[in-house]
Amino acid sequence: IGQLDLRDVDAAIAEARRGVQEHGFRGFFVMPEPPLPGVTLERAYYDPLWSTLEELDVALALHNVAGTGLGQIGADRFGPWALPRVAAAFPLESQLTLFSFLVGGICDRHPDLRVVVLESGAGWLPFWLWWLDELYERYAGIDCDELSAPPSEQFRRQCFVSVEMEEPRLGAIVDALGVDCLLTASDFPHPEGTFPNGVREFAARADVGPVTARAILSDNPRRCYRL
Repeated sequence: IGQLDLRDVDAAIAEARRGVQEHGFRGFFVMPEPPLPGVTLERAYYDPLWSTLEELDVALALHNVAGTGLGQIGADRFGPWALPRVAAAFPLESQLTLFSFLVGGICDRHPDLRVVVLESGAGWLPFWLWWLDELYERYAGIDCDELSAPPSEQFRRQCFVSVEMEEPRLGAIVDALGVDCLLTASDFPHPEGTFPNGVREFAARADVGPVTARAILSDNPRRCYRL
């Protein structure tokens, strides 16, 4: 997995091609906060990059870090204190960025783009997709463009989300989203990660079961990253 700098879309495109052609990368991650003031990710400026990732058939991962200096949620309220930015920015910035991809039309214009939301949990996602569908129903053609499908359908068509291995109510998440869009990660080698036993413990969870565990731990990552 490579990292793309979104400040220069032409440079990001060149780096994506280099990463695939020279190193065989299966995906690239970006931080969800738009780095250019006033240029959110659904703007036409970024469309050539999304088209390139479609052409290269690689996944686009959204993954945050605390303290980006990009107007991150929580920074204006808590200043240099990192913990509240981790608590707020990881899930909330993912929500805002999914708004750009789903309601803002990125996924609609780029139906072969695969998007995966990482390290933000998934318990918030059923509500968020319902809420985006509600807003789209109310405001389509008034305050947002018409889309080929509601936001939740777009997500299920081409997006993935990483559940935390210890996340509660996983069964409810599977019931709401289906299992095909879920995967997970051990977060190695971070101190909050679940390495070395996280995968075994996840597969043994009473609320998961072997079929769901195989989908989340193996089948879905293979589809997401074309393994």
